Amino acid sequence: MLSARRETGAHARPYLRNRDVQWGHINVANLPVMDFRPGDEARFRLASGDVLVCEGGEVGRAAIWKDQLAECYYQKALHRIRTSEALSTGYLRYLLEHYASTRAFAQFTSGSTIAHLPQEDLRNLPVNLPPRGEQERIVAAIEEQFSRIDAGVDALERARQNLKRLYAAILENAWNDAICAADGVITRIDDLLKRPLSNGRSVPDGSADGFPVLRLTCVRDGIIDQTKIKAGAWTATEASAYVIREGDFLVVRGNGSKHLVGRGGLVLVAAPVAFPDTLIRIRFDDKLILTRFAALLWDSAPVRAQIESAARTT
Repeated sequence: MLSARRETGAHARPYLRNRDVQWGHINVANLPVMDFRPGDEARFRLASGDVLVCEGGEVGRAAIWKDQLAECYYQKALHRIRTSEALSTGYLRYLLEHYASTRAFAQFTSGSTIAHLPQEDLRNLPVNLPPRGEQERIVAAIEEQFSRIDAGVDALERARQNLKRLYAAILENAWNDAICAADGVITRIDDLLKRPLSNGRSVPDGSADGFPVLRLTCVRDGIIDQTKIKAGAWTATEASAYVIREGDFLVVRGNGSKHLVGRGGLVLVAAPVAFPDTLIRIRFDDKLILTRFAALLWDSAPVRAQIESAARTT
C-alpha cells in the first residue's frame, strides 16, 4: 500500500481504507485507486458477503460488503473474513460490535502505543455459535429494535423542527404585541442601559489557579452556560471589572459565521467568572426595560435582521 508505483499502474482500481469501514456502513465515495494487477484479483478483490474488520484505529470495527461497487479491493489495514455456512455474516458483524462495546478486544490486541488486531489474534477470537437459524433470528431481532430507534430519532427530529417553528411564532407574536403596546415608538439600546456597553478583556490561558473566564461557546440557547470556562492568566483583582453578575446580558461580538454574530445569553446566577473580549456586556436598566423581556425578544426575526445588517464580516 505504500509503494508510489502502485498508484500509477495500468490496472488502477478503487480500494477501501480503514476509515472507509464504519459500523455497519462502508464509504464508497471518492475512494483512492491503486494498481491491482490481474494476479492480485483473487487475493484482494471483494465479493458480496465479505466481512471487513479494522485491524487498527477502532479495533474490530466491521461492516459487510454488499457489492456497493461493481469492482473494489481493500488494503492491508483491513481484514477480510469469508464465513462458512455455519456462521451468518450479520451475526458476526453484531458480535464484533458487541465485543468492541464491552472492550472484549483488549485481550486480543497488541501494540505498545496504538492497539491493533493482528490476523493471528482475530483467528482465535471466540464465537458463541448457535444454529444458523437462531443466528438469523437474533440478527432480525437486533435490526427490528434498531429500526424502532431510527424511527424514534426521526420523530424527535420532526418534533425539534416543529418546536423551532413554534418558538419563532411565539417570538413574532410577542414582538407584535410589544410594538402595539409601545404605540410603534422605537427606543435605542443605548437609552435603556444602567451602565455603558462594555467589551470583555482578552486573556491568555493561565495555570489552574488563574481567575476563570468564559469561552465564546458559553452562549447557548439564550443563556450563559457557566461551565464553558478556562483558567485565565490574571488575578481576581485584575478581573474584577469583568466579573459577571445576575441579569447581565452577554452578546457575541465576533464569529466566523454571520448568523452567530450578535447572539445573546442571559446570566441567570452571579458567579466568580469574567467575560472575554469576544463578548459585549449589556446591563439594562430594570426601571426602563425588564432584562428577561429584552433577552426574550433578542432572537426575534426583526432584531436578528438589524444585527446581521449591521454586522461587519470578512
